[in-house]
Amino acid sequence: MADRQLQVQIDGLTSQGPFSLIAGVNDMSVDLMNQGLPGVPETGGSAVPTTVTVVSSTGKQGPPGQQGIPGSAGATLRELEPEFDGLYACDLVAETLADEDLGDFDSLASGTRTVSFVFYGKAASGATGTVKLRIAGASGAVDGTVIATAIVTGAAYSAYKVTGTFTNPTGRCPIKMTISSSIDGQDVTLKEVSASLS
Repeated sequence: MADRQLQVQIDGLTSQGPFSLIAGVNDMSVDLMNQGLPGVPETGGSAVPTTVTVVSSTGKQGPPGQQGIPGSAGATLRELEPEFDGLYACDLVAETLADEDLGDFDSLASGTRTVSFVFYGKAASGATGTVKLRIAGASGAVDGTVIATAIVTGAAYSAYKVTGTFTNPTGRCPIKMTISSSIDGQDVTLKEVSASLS
């Protein structure tokens, strides 16, 4: 007796869309598929391996879902936090660029914003340090608008915090930290620097 195989194609629909199922059927699997149907006696046959191929097809576009909750108008980030990592030292009277980070000021609301600038600082014996936080200006240059200034004194580390306001320059602009010493050759040193512009 020659092997016989029939292919049955079934088109179905699920919550994920339509699908086609093609099943290879032989005498034994037809017998098994008939089990439990009205008017068909049970044969007690065993399972016969069959090949099943699922064919994916794209169905019609369904109806649109419900509209989501609207976002707040002009949603913005709450703050910019430049990455000033490390230990900084300057022994020059000239204001010197210590570090710079690029800030996306479009992520802040326009108008007047606030700044908080904190660090530990110390100055070598007899010297006074000036630390400034600047925004905008040219990258790598000591320019832009000064938004915070701290005067550092004392040979031991002390905590400093400066707060204030500034006008948002908008766009992508440098955020710069500069340091100067009142006496050439006398170090002003900073550590654990952080700034928040919001």
